[in-house]
Amino acid sequence: MKRPSVGESAPNFTLASTKAGTFELSKKLKAGPLVLFFYPKDFTSGCTAESCSFRDHHAEFARKGVSVFGVSRDDIPTHERFIAAHSLPYDLLSDPEARVHTLYGLKKRFVILMDRVTFVIDRSGVIRQIFDSRVDMGGHIQAALKTLLD
Repeated sequence: MKRPSVGESAPNFTLASTKAGTFELSKKLKAGPLVLFFYPKDFTSGCTAESCSFRDHHAEFARKGVSVFGVSRDDIPTHERFIAAHSLPYDLLSDPEARVHTLYGLKKRFVILMDRVTFVIDRSGVIRQIFDSRVDMGGHIQAALKTLLD
C-alpha cells in the first residue's frame, strides 16, 4: 500500500499491546495526540538506541500531553523483555504479520527487517509529521518534538 502523507488521516487499526492488552488508534486519539514509531526489531542496536532515546525524552512528550507507542513485528513476550531490559515507560505494539506496517506503507528491507518510520498524529487523527530514516535514530525524536512545538 501507499504510505499516507502529512495532512491525511492516519489509518485506524487495532493491535495487541504490552500494557492495555489491545490498542485501537481511534480510541487512543481521544486522549490526545500521539507519536507512533515503527522500528524493525527489539534488542538490535539501532532499535535499542531509538527506543531508549524515546525513553529519555518521554517526559517532554508527556508534558505536551502526547503519548508514545512503538510498533514492531516482535511478539508481546519479546516486547515485555525489551521494556524490562531498557526501562521503557511507553507501550509497545505487536504486528507479527506486518498488517499495520503495510497499512502505513512500510516495506521490508534487507529481506526481513521493516522500515523505520515515525508518525506524529494529532488528536483528530491527521498525520502532522513523518520522519523516515534507518540510520538517524535521534532524528525521529527531534522531528517529533519539533512538530509538537510548532
